[in-house]
Amino acid sequence: MLNHKIARLASVCLAASVFVPLVSAQATDSDPDGDYEATLQDGSFGLSPRLLQMAFRQSHPWTISTSVRYNSNGISVGFGDLGTVPSAQLIAPPEAGPGLRVYDDGAVAKDDPRPFGDTRAETLEDGTVISEPFGRYSVTDNNGLTLGDYLAYTPDRTRTWAYDYPSQISSQGVGLSTYSSLSTGGEAYASSDGGAVGFEMQVSRRAMRLSEKSELNLTMSIGLNDVQAGTAGSVTSDLQKLTDIYQIYGSAPGAPFRGPSFTDLLDDNGNIILTDGRETTAPISDVAIDQLSSVVPGGATVHGRWEIDGGYYSIRMGPQLRSQLSERLGLTIGAGVAAAYVGTNFKVSESIDTAAFGLQNSVSVTEQASHNEVILGYYAEFAAELWLTVRTSLFIGGAYESIGDYTQTFRGRTATVDLGNNFIARVGITTRF
Repeated sequence: MLNHKIARLASVCLAASVFVPLVSAQATDSDPDGDYEATLQDGSFGLSPRLLQMAFRQSHPWTISTSVRYNSNGISVGFGDLGTVPSAQLIAPPEAGPGLRVYDDGAVAKDDPRPFGDTRAETLEDGTVISEPFGRYSVTDNNGLTLGDYLAYTPDRTRTWAYDYPSQISSQGVGLSTYSSLSTGGEAYASSDGGAVGFEMQVSRRAMRLSEKSELNLTMSIGLNDVQAGTAGSVTSDLQKLTDIYQIYGSAPGAPFRGPSFTDLLDDNGNIILTDGRETTAPISDVAIDQLSSVVPGGATVHGRWEIDGGYYSIRMGPQLRSQLSERLGLTIGAGVAAAYVGTNFKVSESIDTAAFGLQNSVSVTEQASHNEVILGYYAEFAAELWLTVRTSLFIGGAYESIGDYTQTFRGRTATVDLGNNFIARVGITTRF
């Protein structure tokens, strides 16, 4: 992501802002290259400091600047079409046959004869099933003493199932459901305060001299900025419910139920022969006999947090007018095309308020997606320079950037990020070469 690139480039810019002036100052003091210093060997006359400065500027058309930039305005984000929470459970259709299906209020698993080696085995070592479908079977010891009384495996039925609430029982059987929500256009808004600090590097080259003290340059600058804004809240969505109906064979057990179920096996005198030695499971069909789907408009309250996190390169290109007001003081103004190369993560965390309709289990989603885009705009800038040597100056100035917005889309949700109109304060160092 851009954040890591920003960190690396920021360190480079910071090092350059310290190292370049030191090297430049050394070069100025020790390099009498003749471009900006000329004296006669007999000492009869030499160029004045002003002429030396003019000569140096004449022969060195390039400048490079590194600076810290401070944005006056933050970004704003409009989040839209919020509140779509898919079901966390992927339920196979009935035609897929028996299998494990986990719902938000229960579960159903495929059943098989209990294998050899199980304390409740109904299969011999050679794989022969000793139990009779629709009936019961007993487990005995070597003396014929009954050690267990269990429900037999029956094809098309299962003893392994669960449900949570009494309301799931009807005359048709037991209904096991999944819940999800569909957005009705929920919105949320977020913004970041101004004051984001970034780094900037600018390179310029003289295009033409306008006068003895003025020149027209072509410039390009790259700035580094963070993009971060988020908010939390609630939106109203439509509640979608998908229910599979399973037939119950026998009396419906009380809720909550987890099958298979057992009670103690007792002798004729009421003494316990085996704890959990008698099976009491009421089996159900191993696939749904019916499937119902319903949508309740506005039936779901979705709590969420939505964030945009990343950064962008601010790139400016255009003409610049530099004027030397005196030997020490200079002024630059410029304008041109601005662009932003943006890289952001759209982070979403949403959960349905299931307690509102009596469901204890959570139905939620947490996910994110990345996005990159180039946005065009314009800029104007100015700076005042204090030249410490013929090579190096300190400057302070500002720039106005108007870049605009972009929209990031993620699973139907939208985030419209407005980078806005920024006034940028800049403080840094310029080196001519």
